[in-house]
Amino acid sequence: MKKLIIFDCDGTLVDSEVIATKVFMKYWASHGVHFTEDEFKEKFIGVGSNSPIISETFAKMPVNAKEEGDKILHEELQKNLTAVEGMTKLVSALKHDICVASNSSLNYVKAALNKTKLDRYFGEHVYSAEQVKNPKPSPDLFLYACTKLGYEPQDCLVIEDSPSGVKAAQNANMQVVSFSGAAHFIPSLEERLKSLNANWHCSNINELEELLLKI
Repeated sequence: MKKLIIFDCDGTLVDSEVIATKVFMKYWASHGVHFTEDEFKEKFIGVGSNSPIISETFAKMPVNAKEEGDKILHEELQKNLTAVEGMTKLVSALKHDICVASNSSLNYVKAALNKTKLDRYFGEHVYSAEQVKNPKPSPDLFLYACTKLGYEPQDCLVIEDSPSGVKAAQNANMQVVSFSGAAHFIPSLEERLKSLNANWHCSNINELEELLLKI
C-alpha cells in the first residue's frame, strides 16, 4: 500500500539545531546568561517558544535579545546550514509520497530546504504550524498535511526528532519513527526520545534508510 511519509524539518531533514546551539550559547553568554553545551541542548532543543524556560531566560536579557539572536541565527543558517548527513540520498530514493510538516514558519522551512537543495524532492508539499490552529504536539499539522495530499492518518508515517513531534504523530493516530541521527544529539536527548515509545527508533541514517526502503 502506498504511504505518505511526513518529515519534520529542523533536526530531521536539516542540521539546524547544532547551529542554533552554538549561536545562542555565544550570544546569550554576551548578556551574562551561561549554559554548557549539554545543558543548552537538554533545556532548549525541541522546546516551544512559549515554554516557561524560554520566558525565564529572556527575562534575564535586554528586551531586544530575542530579535537580535534570531537575526544572528538566520545569518548563520544562510551561510552554514546543511542537510543531515545522508538525508539527501535517502529522500531521493523513496518511492512513497513525501512532504514536510514543521512548527517553524513556512518562509523559514522553504528557505532551509532551498539552501540544502532538498526542495527539489518536496516541491510545494511543505507545511507549517502557521497554517493550522495549534502547533505540535497537537495533531493539527500532521492531519492538515495528510488531508492536503489525500491520505488517511493510518496510511501516514512520520519522521521526528523531538518529543513534541512524536507526540503529535501519536495524537494524530499515525505511525512514527523517532530519529536521533542529526548532529546535535547527545545520549540524554536520545534516551528522552526513546522513552516515548514510537513505533520505531532509528539512531542513524543507515537505520532509517533500511526501515523506509522496505516499507
